[in-house]
Amino acid sequence: MPFQRLILAIALATTIAACGPDTRDASPARQPAEQFVDATETSRVQFTHFNGMHGEFYLAEITGAGVALFDYDNDGKTRHSGAAGHAA
Repeated sequence: MPFQRLILAIALATTIAACGPDTRDASPARQPAEQFVDATETSRVQFTHFNGMHGEFYLAEITGAGVALFDYDNDGKTRHSGAAGHAA
């Protein structure tokens, strides 16, 4: 029984210590540099997703489309492959 009280006292002291005042800096966060740029118009890639939905909730209907970007021959030119649904 004394061991259980010791564990309870340690847990209570740890909890109370964790509930102290917030000591973090309250200054506004610095905005990170822009990582992604919308290049839809400049890429000349036209893609319209059609999931072939008929209302039966087949796996192809509820799974989203996908795109793969890769350089398979290591020549520095990225190829793309798109996957969209078709009418089942």
